[in-house]
Amino acid sequence: MAKAAQREAFEIRRATADDAGCLAAFWRDRFAATFGPIYPPEDLTAYLAAAYDPATITAEITDAGFNHHLAERTGALQGALKTGRVGLPLPETEGLWEVHRLYLAPEAFGTGLADALMDIARAEARGLGAKALVLGVYSANHRAQRFYARHGFERIGGYQFPVGRTLDDEWIMQAAL
Repeated sequence: MAKAAQREAFEIRRATADDAGCLAAFWRDRFAATFGPIYPPEDLTAYLAAAYDPATITAEITDAGFNHHLAERTGALQGALKTGRVGLPLPETEGLWEVHRLYLAPEAFGTGLADALMDIARAEARGLGAKALVLGVYSANHRAQRFYARHGFERIGGYQFPVGRTLDDEWIMQAAL
């Protein structure tokens, strides 16, 4: 099946507060599956509880400074996107919009869904008058870095991202709109 045909098989919609629990569980599960083995268990547990708390996700969904999108296929959550005001440690954030999270279920890899979600992020940013998208990506996440590079992102800096007491080296990447 061609990417375009596969992309059409997903229903992508804005998240509502009713989606917060499902969204939090999806992000928590995807983060743990992707990165969990590199952290001490106590650091991972503390991070997941704080970062993916359903009450926090509900507050973000209802905050005009963030947008959340869900991608479903046959009733199952296959991907999710969170964009919003910039939280990265940058000296200047005016004119920027951040891709905070773009996660897929493994069965959605290679289907074009990640491209569709990135298209949504770009459209949002342009609609808000942003001049560029920014994001943070784990320095050893080469698959994600290649995806972002295909979408015009370039490394512009770095910072340390805390997961419990563990500090990860993260890249800050930016793509002009």
